[in-house]
Amino acid sequence: MIEDIKKRLEQFSLPLRPKTFGVEYQFPEDIDKLASSDLGTWMFKLAAWKGYSLRILAIVEIERSWLKSQHDNRVSKRIAQDSDDKKRITKDHALGQLILSDNDFKQIKEKLIIKDTELEGLRQILEIYTMQIEVVSREISRRALDVKLISRGIGGD
Repeated sequence: MIEDIKKRLEQFSLPLRPKTFGVEYQFPEDIDKLASSDLGTWMFKLAAWKGYSLRILAIVEIERSWLKSQHDNRVSKRIAQDSDDKKRITKDHALGQLILSDNDFKQIKEKLIIKDTELEGLRQILEIYTMQIEVVSREISRRALDVKLISRGIGGD
């Protein structure tokens, strides 16, 4: 089922893994000292990395959603099963019993925890790319405004 969903996603034009993806980099501390062409290079690299990261995020979210559905279905079945015995059972109680007695459920739960952690990491990485893209974009905008002001005889240092 997950593979079918991934195939549907592949109908879209999705970014390939950039050649420099996964290679550590030093973001410039003095971005105002960079040449304009270097600013453009940074903008394109960060956008490529962010686009690819979003693609990976989509896949991980699909996998997580599938695991969450399996998880929730097993918990619901356990609650329904135990409720038939005239006992009131809470979701937490059902979770505990499933973890103790159902190895398949335990594996699902562990995979779900891993996916949740992976998603959080991806979101933080995307936040880094977004913040750095915004920094580069502001510098490009600032330079464009400086040029405009100078051409009108207003600015210049």
